[in-house]
Amino acid sequence: MSYCSYKTESVSAYDLKVLLKFYSLSCEPKYCEEIRKILGKHVLKGNQIKSVQVEDGGKTRKLLLRYLSQLPARVSIEDFEHISSDFIQKEKELREYLYLTVSSEQSFENSAALQYLKELLSYELDEYQVSYDVRHWPLSKILKLLVSDTVSWPSSFETVGSIIHLNLREDLLPFKFLIGNILLAKHYPRIKTVVNKVSETSGPFRTFGMEILSGDSNLVTEVKENGCIYELDYGKVYWNSKLEAERRRVIETFSSQDIIADAFAGVGPFVIPAAKLKRCIAFGNDLNPVSVEFMSRNILRNGVSELVTTYCLDACSFIEQLIREEIYFTKLIMNYPSSSSDFLRVFKGLYRGRENAPLPTIYCYIFGRGPDPFKDALFSVLRGLVGTTDPPFDTSCFGVRTVRDVAPEKFHMLVEFELPAQVAYDEKT
Repeated sequence: MSYCSYKTESVSAYDLKVLLKFYSLSCEPKYCEEIRKILGKHVLKGNQIKSVQVEDGGKTRKLLLRYLSQLPARVSIEDFEHISSDFIQKEKELREYLYLTVSSEQSFENSAALQYLKELLSYELDEYQVSYDVRHWPLSKILKLLVSDTVSWPSSFETVGSIIHLNLREDLLPFKFLIGNILLAKHYPRIKTVVNKVSETSGPFRTFGMEILSGDSNLVTEVKENGCIYELDYGKVYWNSKLEAERRRVIETFSSQDIIADAFAGVGPFVIPAAKLKRCIAFGNDLNPVSVEFMSRNILRNGVSELVTTYCLDACSFIEQLIREEIYFTKLIMNYPSSSSDFLRVFKGLYRGRENAPLPTIYCYIFGRGPDPFKDALFSVLRGLVGTTDPPFDTSCFGVRTVRDVAPEKFHMLVEFELPAQVAYDEKT
């Protein structure tokens, strides 16, 4: 983990506020919700503005329509979704249009709210002014307005608790602090920090270099996933929110009779829900002592301390110790895709003399590369197990599937298999 210097200029320095005036209806609270349904698509929606505003201490509701009464300055109406300029300075025409529209509503024909709405439309519509600021605009439109409309701006990002994680393209780096400040302003207080990835995930602790673009430099945060809560220091431990669905998919295959071991457990996103949701006995290991510290905290916090034991060892040493202590895990997770297969050598002869022990199912995550990532991933696992891609056992029961795309011709793959007896007992054929 490496920190780079970061700037703290406030996004309020940028003039992003725009005042919009909408036509509106003042109505009694008891009719408001049904009138909103009757008007349907004519009601303002989206853009994080509430279509119903409370006035007069709760005695009146102001229902905002999607039609502007005045043309806004500085910006094009196309910058706003679901907003129409068709009736600017045409209040009477809008009332007549709405009256004809709602009069044809068959489903509300005998509704008291419909009769009340028709009465309201016989009077002049109100106006309601809304202040649109950075919170209400899509990031891409803000940046086009402030910087350039020729650049392809980011439309999505990863969120880790209170942290937004960006992976900006090189052409966006000159605007990185602006992007960070705008994102923080849009999503505060839920988001406290915006970071940009500056180097690839690497090293035995699986961390990466990042630069803080805006917000708090404290990267300790909380994440909710698969019914559990995790505390972690995003700058010091491994966490990938994109794997939430994959973790859930694997955990759902466990039963309460399973004994789970995770050789690269991080802060516990496999072992903790396995214990909490499936009541499995689990053993979590990580070489990073900071990860183990947070895993221990998370075990306590999620109430599974009687089911989960932690270790801080090399993966091979962890596996050897469990077998030596006759802890015969039934499921082993190895999510270290750059090197998982290298640790499979530990199984050579590991069960010799323990022929009555059950052999585990192994979930080996690996990078698959090239035009056939399935074959590449399988061959990596086979080389790890027996040093060759032509093993002395049948590989038809080895399941290989894609977890996610990482880069062109690079995929995060899962190879799932039962440990072959020929490896476990070191048999020669």
